[in-house]
Parts: sequence; C-alpha cells; structure tokens
Amino acid sequence: MREYNSVRKLLILKMGIFKMKKFIAIILAVCFILSLSGCSFLKDVSDMAQNEIPQAKTFKADGLSIELTTDFLNMDFVDKDYNFIIGNDDLTIMGEKWLNSETELGDFTVQEFAEYHRFLLEKINPTILNDMDGIPTMKYTTTADDGGEITAAVMYYKATDGFWIVTFAADTDKFLKMYDEICTYAKSVKV
Repeated sequence: MREYNSVRKLLILKMGIFKMKKFIAIILAVCFILSLSGCSFLKDVSDMAQNEIPQAKTFKADGLSIELTTDFLNMDFVDKDYNFIIGNDDLTIMGEKWLNSETELGDFTVQEFAEYHRFLLEKINPTILNDMDGIPTMKYTTTADDGGEITAAVMYYKATDGFWIVTFAADTDKFLKMYDEICTYAKSVKV
C-alpha cells in the first residue's frame, strides 16, 4: 500500500509539473502574441517617453496619413470597427474607410458622400454639413457614457478606392478650446 501511495504521489506530482509547464507555455505564447500586436502602441509610448515636448509625428493607416504629435497613441486594438483610432488625453481621432467595391458609391463626389453619410446619421443626431477649407465637415454633440457631453467633428475625404470618414471627438469644453488645433490636424490628412 505504501508503494502504491508513493507511485500515486509521484504521478500526481508529474501531472502537476506537466500542467504547470503547459500553463507557462500558454502564458508565454499569449504574451508573445500581445507583444507583437502591440508593437505600434509600444512605439508610441516610447515616443511619448522620449519627448517631453510633443514633436510632429505622422500616423498612417490603409493609405491615409495624418500629421499629429508624439503625445498621441495609436489605439487600433480598442475597436475593430475603425481602421484606426488615435488619441491623447484630450482628443480621440477615429478613421473608417468605405470602399467603393463594398458600397457602390464610387461615382459620388466627396460632398455627395458626406451628405449621404449625414443622412444615415440624422436619426441619431440631427446635424448640418458645413465646409472647412474644402473639407466637408459635420459637427454634433452627444452624451458620453459617464453623463458628460462630447462634441465631434466628422470630416470626409475621397480616396481612389473609396471614402474616408475621420472623426475628431473630445469633451465639449476641451473641443471648443482646441478647435483650431483640430482644424490643423484635419488639414494634414492625406489620402
């Protein structure tokens, strides 16, 4: 009986070690995958750490580039509905590409596409389409999850294979204070 108990304990110990090795291997694999997927995020964090005073920095996604500063982080991993999400403490910038092959809107001008998109959003937030230095722009205000108020400027750009919708959003107070800065960022967009 004593021999049986010692063999049993040895098997339990070996199984425990095997399970522990398997668990560690899984943890290491997950860490490796997360480190690969977060490389751009880690590079942005590194840029922020190295530059106390924000420097100009170009962010790129699927044929679009936008000139921001090193205090912005690429947050693509937050929401897969957008082609990019970039943010800092005050401002979030989200970009969504509408491909001609998926929408059959290739003959639209950027103004017609902006009007079409405004119509789609009208049930959510009544908005007016304006022009900001040649960029069709729609502004609206909505309630945030925490009960605060968010103001967003939605801007439209035409690419060779579709359209880009780029949204600049911030708390309403901050948005109003940084509107000129937002306009500078919007004008830096290249497709």
